Amino acid sequence: MIEIKDKSLCCGCNACGDACPANAIRFEADEEGFLYPTVDKTICSGCGMCDKVCPVQAVSNRKQVDPSEAVSCFAVNHKNLEIRFDSTSGGMFSALAEEIYRKKGFVGGAIYNEDFSARHFISDEKADLARIRSSKYLQSDAQGFYRKVKDCCETGRPVLVCGTPCQISALKLYLGKDYSNLTTVDFICHSVASPKAHRKYFDYLEEVFGSKAVYFKAKNKELGWRSLTKKTIFANGRSHYGVRGKDCYSRAYHSGMIDRPSCYSCKFKGIARDSDITLADFWGAEKYAKELDDNVGTSAVIVHSEKGKSLFLSTSKRIIKKEVSIADIAKGNRPLTTVAAMPNYDRVQFFKDMDALRFDELSNKYFPIVAPRRRHPVLGTVYQIVRQLIKETSFNPKAILQFVKLNFLHPAIHTDWRSNALIYPTANCVFDIDKTASVIIKGPVRFGVKRIKGSKLETRLLVDPKGRLEFLGPARFGYGSDVEVFRNAHLTFGSDCGGNVALTVICGEKISIGSHTFWGREVSIRDTNGGHVIAMQGFKNTNPVIIGDFVWLCSECKIMTGVKIGDGTVVGSNSVVITPLPARVLVTGHPAQIIGTDIAWKH
Repeated sequence: MIEIKDKSLCCGCNACGDACPANAIRFEADEEGFLYPTVDKTICSGCGMCDKVCPVQAVSNRKQVDPSEAVSCFAVNHKNLEIRFDSTSGGMFSALAEEIYRKKGFVGGAIYNEDFSARHFISDEKADLARIRSSKYLQSDAQGFYRKVKDCCETGRPVLVCGTPCQISALKLYLGKDYSNLTTVDFICHSVASPKAHRKYFDYLEEVFGSKAVYFKAKNKELGWRSLTKKTIFANGRSHYGVRGKDCYSRAYHSGMIDRPSCYSCKFKGIARDSDITLADFWGAEKYAKELDDNVGTSAVIVHSEKGKSLFLSTSKRIIKKEVSIADIAKGNRPLTTVAAMPNYDRVQFFKDMDALRFDELSNKYFPIVAPRRRHPVLGTVYQIVRQLIKETSFNPKAILQFVKLNFLHPAIHTDWRSNALIYPTANCVFDIDKTASVIIKGPVRFGVKRIKGSKLETRLLVDPKGRLEFLGPARFGYGSDVEVFRNAHLTFGSDCGGNVALTVICGEKISIGSHTFWGREVSIRDTNGGHVIAMQGFKNTNPVIIGDFVWLCSECKIMTGVKIGDGTVVGSNSVVITPLPARVLVTGHPAQIIGTDIAWKH
C-alpha cells in the first residue's frame, strides 16, 4: 500500500490512483502545491497494485545503458515555420504527432487548463495538437490519464504519448505489457515546478495588468529562442514579455526553489530511457548543426528503440535533420544526466512567504535580478562608455563635443552615466533642444547610426519649449532620421526599440511607441496636421498616436493622426494607417487593411 513518509520518494506521477481497482487513492495538494496520494484504508483491498506501478519503487529494475552505447541522435527542424514558432524547440514533437494523426491515432501530453495549471490529456483530434505541443514548465495532473491511454491502446490504433521520464516509466508499469501500437516520448527534464508557484505568478501579472490572462507561451520565440521569453496576453489586449533573468517566474524556476522534492534525487536521469524517443532543446546547435540554427529553435532527438526509429523516419517529409552524437547533445543539456541542485534555503519559510507576498516581492527577496559582475563597477562602466563612444563617433571632434554637451552640460537632458543611460551621436547629427524642455534618458540612445560610413546624411532631433521626450531604455535611430517634439508635446519611446534610415516622427501632442518596436526605411509617424485646417465635422489638428509593444513598421509605411496599434502587429511596406489596429494582425494597403490575424514574428 502506498504510504508517503518521505516526499522525496514520490515523483507525483499519479499512476497509483489509476491502478487502484478499489478507487481507494485520492490526491491532495500539500502546502507547496504538489499532489501526493492518500489511501482510504477502509476500502483498500491490500492488492498492492499501487506499489507495482510506482516508478520510484521499480527504479532498480530499469535497464542500464553504457554512455558509450550507440543511440541515434539528430538535430531537427520542422519545415513549417509557423509550427516551429509555436513549439518549445524545433517542432519535432509536432512532426511525430502529425504522423500519428495521419494514421487516425491518438496523441497525449500535457495541456494548460483555463487557470494555467497543467493536466495530461489524450485525443484523436488534430486540432488539439496546438494545446499539447510546447513544454509547460510545471507539474501536470495525470489523474485518469493512464486509464485513458490503455483504452486507446486497446483500440489497436496508433498511440503517441509524451511525458516526463518518470511519467513514461509509470505508464509502462501501469500497462504491464508492450503495446506494439504505442510510441512513448519523454524529454530531457530539468525538474517539475510547483503548480502553486505557477498560479501565484499569474495572480501577480493579472494584478499588474488589470486583466485576466487569456494566453501564455512558456517559450515564446518573438525575441528569439535563446531569450527564453514567457509571453502572456491579457483580456484587455495587452501583452507581457518576460525574458529570462528578468522575468520572476523564470528566475524562480532556474533558482531550483520551486522544484518538487523528488527532483533533487531524480532516479530517471541518464541515456537509458523507458521511452522510445527523447526530445530536448538542442543547446549548442550553433556549433554542431549550424545550418539549422536561426534562433527560432532546434530540436535534439535521441532515438532509443526500433519502434521510435520507425516513427521518426516516417516524419522525413516534414523535417530537416542532421545526425549528431550523444556527446553533442549532452554538452548543452546537463539535465540529461545530472539531477537538479537543491538550493541552500529555508524551504518551509519560502512557501509561507509565497502565501504572504506577491510573486514579484517573493522573487526580489529570494532570487533578485543579479547585475553582471565587474572587477570594478565604475571602471567597467567607464570602459563600456568609452568603447561605445569611439565606435559611434569614429573620433569625429564634432560628435565627441556633442556627446559631452548633450550628456553632461545641457540643462534639459537627464542622463545617468552610471547605468550607461547616455546619448551617443554620430557625425552629421543636429540637435535643437530648448532649455525648458525635458529629455529623459534611461538607456543608451544611438543617433545617426550608419552603414555607409562616408555618408553625410543628416540626422535631426528637435524638442521645442516645454516639450517632453522620454527613452525608457536602449534605442537606435538610423542616419537621416528626423524626430521633432513641438511645444508642450510628449513623445515616448519604449525600451529596446529602433530601426533603419530616415525615420520621421512629428509629435504635436502625444505619441507613445512601445518597447521592442522596430521600423524599416523611411517610416513616418505623426499626430499633427501641422496647423492646416480642413472644414469638416470632427476634424482635429492633433490626435494622439499610441503604438504598442513588439510592433513592426515596414519600409515607407505611414502612421497618421489618432491611430492606435495593438501589440505584436505588423504594418506592411508602403501602407498608410488611418484607423486603429488590433493586436497581432498583419496589415497592408492604402488605407491599411487586415490580411492576417493572430500572427507572430521574430526580429
